[in-house]
Amino acid sequence: MQKTKDAKKIVLYTITIILMLAMIICFILIGEDIMYNKILEMDTALYNFALSIRSKPLTFVFKVITNLCNPFIMAFIALVLMFTRKINKQHSFAMFLNMGLTALLNLSLKYIFRRTRPDISQSLIFEPGYSFPSGHAMFAITFYGFLIYLIWKSTDTKRSTKALSSIVIAMFMALICFSRIYLGVHYLSDIIGGILITIVYMIVFTYILDRNSFLYGEPTTEYKKHSFLGGFKYALRGIVQSIKDENNLLIQFACGMLVVMFAVFLRCTFVEWAILAIMCFLVVSLEMVNTAIENACDRITLETDEKIRKTKDIAAGAVLMMSICAVIVAGVIFIPKLPVLF
Repeated sequence: MQKTKDAKKIVLYTITIILMLAMIICFILIGEDIMYNKILEMDTALYNFALSIRSKPLTFVFKVITNLCNPFIMAFIALVLMFTRKINKQHSFAMFLNMGLTALLNLSLKYIFRRTRPDISQSLIFEPGYSFPSGHAMFAITFYGFLIYLIWKSTDTKRSTKALSSIVIAMFMALICFSRIYLGVHYLSDIIGGILITIVYMIVFTYILDRNSFLYGEPTTEYKKHSFLGGFKYALRGIVQSIKDENNLLIQFACGMLVVMFAVFLRCTFVEWAILAIMCFLVVSLEMVNTAIENACDRITLETDEKIRKTKDIAAGAVLMMSICAVIVAGVIFIPKLPVLF
């Protein structure tokens, strides 16, 4: 029986790897044509079809649908799921990490291929930046695809409900992708390229998440003599442990990933990226120092002590001051750019 299960796993993994390689090859082939500034026949055909069916009602509907991948909407959904405890800490961490990684992957690929968008005179919305691959297509797969993943991970939901919910979400994912062509801001190859590379990414991401034991496994507390590189193991463990134990740090990590996502959507400059990165790391680092101070104080005594109270309050105050500074800096950078999203 065990051998049969192992054989099925091997077959499944083999098929998955073959499909991933096929999608990567297709993405590379499409990317190669785009590097030579080619507009594929399928791009022209579907683009012309989208132009031919335009109407005021359809335009209104697709403008609403495309905004399902607006960073405000995705951030709202993610924060609601986290604060209402509909998903556990591990999945909350993974959801925001997924959003940040998707944003960075999309930004990197856009700067590699640097494809210009379709004729701006035919666009129904203003969309700056490069075209390939479609960011909305990538977020449709990663964000809403991750919701499907969470639905199937749920143990208290009927299978029929899971299937129905997945179909509905998948339909909206498809409509989001088509909305980008209808609104005249992407070619079909932009959408296909985004879908292909994102499916590969999601397979790897969920595989690692399913087999991730370091985040919620019980770490050993024994510190042994270690090499220089071995010290990174303990540092990484400290980061993971703090995110696991401290709700405030999880929230700050989530905010950091949202900053990354907004920075991509709002086309921040390299200088702005550097400033935002510094502020995010400073806030998270200070929170970790605050956590370490609290743990050290609790180790000394759990009884009421005026000096320990002052120490904890001052450390918490430092985090608050840095957080306020980070919010001000983010506001100065983001607020003038917000009209781009609407």
